[in-house]
Amino acid sequence: MSKLSASEFQTWESLYWPDKVPRTSQLPESPLESVIAGLDARWSYKSSAYSVPREAFVGLTDSVALKLTEANAKMASVMASDPIMVLAAVAAAFKTGTSVEVVHDPSKTPPSGAVTIVQGGRSSDPKGDFKVESAQAAGAAWEPSDPAVSILFPEDARAIYPLGELRSAATSFSSFLGLREERGVALLGSIRREFGFFTAFSAMVTGVPLLVLDDVKGLQSSSPKPSVMFLGRDMDGNKEGSLGSFRSVLGGLRREFAYVGVEGPSAPGFTRGLERSTGIPVLQMYGVSGRGIVLSNPKEFNTHGSAGIPITNAEAIIADNYEGNWTRDRILMGPGVDGELVFRGSFVDSMKDVGDPRQNPVRAAILGQSTDWVTTGITAKMDENGYFYVKDASFR
Repeated sequence: MSKLSASEFQTWESLYWPDKVPRTSQLPESPLESVIAGLDARWSYKSSAYSVPREAFVGLTDSVALKLTEANAKMASVMASDPIMVLAAVAAAFKTGTSVEVVHDPSKTPPSGAVTIVQGGRSSDPKGDFKVESAQAAGAAWEPSDPAVSILFPEDARAIYPLGELRSAATSFSSFLGLREERGVALLGSIRREFGFFTAFSAMVTGVPLLVLDDVKGLQSSSPKPSVMFLGRDMDGNKEGSLGSFRSVLGGLRREFAYVGVEGPSAPGFTRGLERSTGIPVLQMYGVSGRGIVLSNPKEFNTHGSAGIPITNAEAIIADNYEGNWTRDRILMGPGVDGELVFRGSFVDSMKDVGDPRQNPVRAAILGQSTDWVTTGITAKMDENGYFYVKDASFR
C-alpha cells in the first residue's frame, strides 16, 4: 500500500499549484441578504423563451420573499418548473434567511414544507405572467438548524446547501476560474441538476450575465456573446445527453469562448477531441452533493481525463477506504493508488448534514497531524502532479 509522506505532500503543495490560480481568496463577511442587494447591475438572465433584466428579477425575487415572510415559517417549499423561478426562490432565501426547498416535479418528489409557494402563469413573459401563489401542503416538515436551500432532483435525491456555504462555494469557484472577468456565462444543461444549478448560481452572485440554453443554436442569436460555456451531462433532467453531438456547432464558435467547462467525470478522449475540434480549452469539473463544484481543471494547465485540482479555498486528498469504521483515522494515499476522495476547506463544514449519507467527518494523518476532513464515498486517485481522477463509484 503506497502512501504519501509529509515531505512529498509539501512538494506537491509548493511545486504543482499553478501560479495564476489563487490558492485562497477572501470570502464574503457581509450579511446573506447582500447577495441580492448587491447584485451587479450588468447581471441579466436570458433563455430561448425570454430575457429578464436585473430589475425584473429583483421584482420577482421580492414577490417570492413576500410570500416567505407572510408564511412565517422556518421553511417553505417552492414549486418551480422554470429556471428563473428556481433562481428567484434561492435569491429569496438569501433575502429573508428562510430555508427554501425547491421542488421540480411534485408527482415524483412531494413537497415537505408546511407552506408551499406555487409558480403561477406562463413562463413566456415573466414580467407579466409570473404569479406567486401560496397554499398549505401536507407532509413532514424539513427544517434544518441553519437557513439552507434544498434542491429536490427528479430521481428523488435531495441536496442541501446551507446558505453561507453555498455563497462561499460559489465565490471560491468564481475566484478559481476568474469568472467575474468574463462578459457572460452560457449554460447548456438543466438547473434541475446540481451542475447546472451551481454554475447558474455562481454567475448570479458574481454579477455575470447568464444565458440558459435548450440548444446550442441559441448562441447564434445571443447578444452580447457570452465568453464562457458550461456543459452539463444531462440536458433536460430526464435523459442523459450526448456531448459528442455538440462538436460541430461549437466548432464554428471557436473564437467566442475563453473556455468550456464540462461536467465530469468524462473520458479523456471526449474532452481532448472536443478541444481539438473547436479550438476552445475544455476543462473538466466535478461536484460533490451539497458542496458545489470542488474540483476543476485550471485555465492555465488542463489535464484531459482528470477532474482537476481542488478549487480555491478547498483541499482534497485520497484516503484509504476501510468499510469497517468510517470515523477512525485514515491513511493518506500516494499517487496512482485508489482510495476515497475527501475534502476540507473554508466552505466545507464537516459537521453539516447536506443530505448525502456518504459525507461524514473523518480524520486523516497529514504532515504528522490528524485533521478533520469530509468523506464523499467516491473512489478516485491522484497523480504525481496533484490532479484527481474520479471513478464516480461509491464503495459504501
